[in-house]
Amino acid sequence: MNTTPRQEAAKFVLDALRIARESGHVTREHVSVVEDALRIKWSNNMTSTMGSASYSGTIKFSSVLYERASLAERRQTAFHETAHLLCNVKYGHRCGHDARWKAMMRVLGCEPQRCHSVPVVHRRSTRTVRAVCRCSEHMLTPKKASQIAQLRCRRCKCLLRLV
Repeated sequence: MNTTPRQEAAKFVLDALRIARESGHVTREHVSVVEDALRIKWSNNMTSTMGSASYSGTIKFSSVLYERASLAERRQTAFHETAHLLCNVKYGHRCGHDARWKAMMRVLGCEPQRCHSVPVVHRRSTRTVRAVCRCSEHMLTPKKASQIAQLRCRRCKCLLRLV
């Protein structure tokens, strides 16, 4: 029977918690606090970050990047984010990628790597908006076009207007 990405990620997180509990590096109470607060969410908007952990106990995975990643990269990401949650509980604050987080990663049997190597998805807007001034035509991104009241041409210094 095949597992879904959601089931697989949850299994990896639970494996990391089991390893942490068995290691003695964190107390059973620390692991229980993480387990009780744990929520796993998925995002289609995360296109460069493969995972993130929040202080509230939520681990969010990128749906887009998770499916592109190898099994080892998926496991590494789940363990990476679980290490953040464990450090938050053990030390009472965010540890980022400091020495305590690195030690927690080693306890979980992983190299403390900050970044993944999964090819990222660039979602650049291909839509452009036309604007003109006295001397030329300008192609603007929608975001720039929303600031049209303040935009001036660099050459003639006139205010741009949308066409």
